[in-house]
Order: sequence, then C-alpha cells, then structure tokens
Amino acid sequence: MFKKSKKIIKFLDEYGAAAAEFVAVAPFLLLMLFGIVEFYIAMYSGVVLDISLAAVSRTGKARDVTATEVNLTNELQNRVGGSFDRTKVKTCFVTYGQNWGSFDKNNTNTCGTGATTVRTFGGNQVIGPNLVGAPGDTVVYNATYTWNFVSPLVRLRFPNGQLLLNSSFSVTNNP
Repeated sequence: MFKKSKKIIKFLDEYGAAAAEFVAVAPFLLLMLFGIVEFYIAMYSGVVLDISLAAVSRTGKARDVTATEVNLTNELQNRVGGSFDRTKVKTCFVTYGQNWGSFDKNNTNTCGTGATTVRTFGGNQVIGPNLVGAPGDTVVYNATYTWNFVSPLVRLRFPNGQLLLNSSFSVTNNP
C-alpha cells in the first residue's frame, strides 16, 4: 500500500509541474500569436491600400468628369474597407505638366499634412474644375495611412507603435 501511495504522489507532482509551466509560458505564446495575426492584418491592409489606389488612378486616368480630387479621395476611402479608419487615409495628387522637366525634380514630392493635397508642376494647360491633371499630364497618386498596433510585443518593434502604409501609382492621363 505504501508503494501505491508513492506512485500517486509522484504522478500528482509531475502533473502539477506541467500545469505550472503552462501557466508561465501561455501568456507569452498568446501575445506572440496575437502579434503575428495583427502584423498580418497590417500587411494585408497595405495590399488593400495598393489595390484601391490602383483602381482610383485608373479612374483619374480616364479623365471622366467625376475625376475630381474630392471624388477620387472619397472613392479611395470607400474602397479601403473596414480595417481602416477612413478619415485618416491621406491622399496626394502630384501632376507633372508637359514642361515639368524645367522644374526642380528634387522638390516635387511635396505632399502636405492635410487629408487631400494637390500639387501641379509645369502645367501650362487649363485644368478643368478640380480635375486631377490635364490631358497628357503625368499624375502621381499617393495614399498614406498610419496603422496603430495594439499588441504590446509588436508595438515594441515599431516607433510609437505605428507603421506607415504608403502606396504610390504614376499614370499618364488620356488625351
């Protein structure tokens, strides 16, 4: 009988040690799992931003009468989906006119901090009511979004716990 009780006590000690190890390791494993999932969602959102901006740049290239900077910004905000705070998507449309080569090419990426920025360099044609670029102009469409991480382990790896998602497309407007 004494041998049987020793075996039971030994079994309970081993079982308790496994439970204690699980309690010690589980929080770190869960944080890593949630961090991986959150990082995946951030990367997926960057792809969504790219695809949405590509569609918006095609709309602007077609020179439709609705291709104003306000409509293009609204279309981009509608396309990005639910993983974004749509009000924080910033857009910048930089237009290079027919004689843009005579300007300082190093100072052309001057997107402001506002929600929508439109810059024109070398444009010598009259641009319609708020249309982005004239026929034949090259337009660079830029969109940025600041992703805020929630997981503590991921926040440690990025400045201020944020990742800047940036997308850019260059198109030449149809004549």
